[in-house]
Amino acid sequence: MKTLFATMLLLAPVVHAQDHPLTLDTHVDIPLSYMEDPKFDAGKDGPLKVDLPKMRRGGLDAAFFVIYVEQGPLTPAGYAKAVAQAARKYDAIDRMLKTYPDQIRLALTPDDVRANKAAGRLSAMIGIENGYSLGHDIRRLDAAYARGARYIGLAHVGNNDLCGSSLPKKELGDRPDSNVGLTGFGREVVRRANALGMMVDVSHSSDACVREVLALSTAPVIASHSSARAVTDHPRNLPDDLLRAIAAKGGVVQAVAYKEFLKKDPSREQAEKVLQVSVAKAAGDTGYDSEKHDYLPAYAEGMKAIQREHPLATLDDFLDHIEHMVKVAGIDHVGIASDFDGGGEVTGWMNASQTANVTAGLRRRGFSDADIVKLWSGNLLRVWAADAAAPPPKLSPARTVAEAGLTDIRSLVPGIDEDMRYAGSDNFTGGVVDGYRAPKCLLRTGAAEALARVERTLREEGYGLRVWDCYRPARAVAAFVRWAGNLADTSTKAAHYPNLGKEALLGEYIAPVSGHSRGATVDLTLMRCHADACAPLDMGTPFDFFDPRAHTDAPGIDAAQRANRQRLLRAMAAQGFVNYPQEWWHFSLPSAAGDALYDVPVQ
Repeated sequence: MKTLFATMLLLAPVVHAQDHPLTLDTHVDIPLSYMEDPKFDAGKDGPLKVDLPKMRRGGLDAAFFVIYVEQGPLTPAGYAKAVAQAARKYDAIDRMLKTYPDQIRLALTPDDVRANKAAGRLSAMIGIENGYSLGHDIRRLDAAYARGARYIGLAHVGNNDLCGSSLPKKELGDRPDSNVGLTGFGREVVRRANALGMMVDVSHSSDACVREVLALSTAPVIASHSSARAVTDHPRNLPDDLLRAIAAKGGVVQAVAYKEFLKKDPSREQAEKVLQVSVAKAAGDTGYDSEKHDYLPAYAEGMKAIQREHPLATLDDFLDHIEHMVKVAGIDHVGIASDFDGGGEVTGWMNASQTANVTAGLRRRGFSDADIVKLWSGNLLRVWAADAAAPPPKLSPARTVAEAGLTDIRSLVPGIDEDMRYAGSDNFTGGVVDGYRAPKCLLRTGAAEALARVERTLREEGYGLRVWDCYRPARAVAAFVRWAGNLADTSTKAAHYPNLGKEALLGEYIAPVSGHSRGATVDLTLMRCHADACAPLDMGTPFDFFDPRAHTDAPGIDAAQRANRQRLLRAMAAQGFVNYPQEWWHFSLPSAAGDALYDVPVQ
C-alpha cells in the first residue's frame, strides 16, 4: 500500500497556483431576510445561488455581498425605508460572519483577501448597490465604510438623488429618454468616496453619469456588473467608448452573467413576467416578491417550462462579452461578476458551485493563466488597492512650463484657432484671471498630441476647432472660487447664468479642484471651414453658460445644435477624450493627466 501511494503521488498532476486562481465575484445579492429565514442560511446548501458550501465546491474564493435597496421616492419616508433596509442587510452579513468565522472572514483590503485564501478561508466583502440607501446624508457614506463597504454603486433602476439611471423608472416620474448626470449630492459622494479610499461603481448609472464620474473622480472607477453594449444592445451594458474611458482612468469593468444583458429574448422576459404574476396570485398576494415567490415549487416548475421554450443565455454568450471587452478595454481592465441571487445565471454558470466552468471556458477561449488571474481577481484587487491608497490631489512643485511637461498646442498645429477667454475679460468673472499671463493653450504632451490629431482630422473633413481654455493653473481655480463666493458681484449674470442665483454656482458648476489643472482638459467648440475661413457652429449655448441647456444631451436644443455637439463629441472621442456631460465644450484625456495639480502660470 505504501508503494502504491507513493506511485500515485508521482503520477498525480502538478497543481500550479494558476490552475486555481484567486476567484472573486464583485456582485452577489442577498435577500432582505438573509440569515433570518432558515432557507437563507449561508452555511447551508440551500436555494441560494451563493452559499458557503457552493462557494467551496465551485472554487469561488471571495465575493462582494451587496447592500441593495430598491429605488423609491425621494421623500423623507422613502429615504427612511431605504436606510432601514440597508441596516438590516449589514446586520445580516455580520450575522453570517459571526456564525461561520472558521469558514469566511470579512476582507477590508486586498491583502485580507489574499491572506484568507492562503489560510483556506473564504472572503466576504461589502458593496453598496444604489446610493439611495445613504438617505441623502453624506455622513452615512463614512458609516458604511466603517461597516466594511468598499464600493458605492451610485444608482439602480430609476433616477435618484445622486445621478441618473441607465434604466429610468416611469413609476417615479422619470422620462424614458432621460440621461441625467451627477447631482450636487452625487458629486459630494464621489469626492468623499475618493477621500475614504472607497471605489466608485458606475454600473446602473446613465451614460451621462458615467462620463461625469470619470471626469470628477481622482481615482480609478469600477463597473461592478456591466457587460458590452456592442455585443448585446441593452442600456445596462456599457458602450465601447465608456469601456475605453474607464480603462484610460485605470479602472475595471466586471462582465456580468445576467441573462438579459447577454441575450435579448423578449418572449422569455414576457413569459417570466406572466409566471411571476400567476405564482403571486396563486399564493394569495397582490404583487410579485422574489424573496417569497422564487422559492415556491410552482415557480420552479414554471421556470423549467420556460427554459424548454426559451433557453437561457449560455456561458459561451458570457465569454463572448468578456472577449469583446478585453479587445476594447484591454486585459488589465476587465473582470467577472455573477449577479447571483439578483437575477444572474447562465447555462453553465447557474450558481457558485459551477464557478470552475468559467475558468475552464476562459482556457478554451485561449486566455493564458496570467490573463485568467487578472480577469478573476487581479484587476479588481489592483484598482481596489489604488483607490484605497489614492491621496487627495497634491500641488506639483513644478515651477516652469517645461518642468510641468506642458506643450504649446501651436507648436504642433500652428493654425489652430485660439480664443483664450481667461487671458482676457470676456469670461464669467469679467476680467483677466489670476495665472493667465498669455493667451496660450498649454497641455501635457500626450493631450496636446491627441488634440492635434483631432484638429488635423477635422480639417480634412472641412471642420476645425476653436480652443477657449486648456491647462488652468490652480491659482486660477482658486480665483474662480473667490469670485463665486462674492455674491454681490453679479455683473456677468445676464451672459453666463441668467436662470440661476449666483449662490448655486459653487459646487454645482464651479469646483475647488479642476481637472484642467492636471493639464489634460480642454474647453473648445467646433467650426465649419471653407478654404482658410472658419466660422463657429451653433452649439445651442455660448461657452461657460451655467444652465441645463449646456448639458451635452440637453433636451431643449434643436436638431442642428444637437448634431453639431455630437460631431464634436465623436471627433474628440476618437482620440480618447471624455466629455463632461454638464458642459458640451469640456473634454478630458485621463491617460495624459498629471499625477498632481500644477500652478505654473500660462505664459
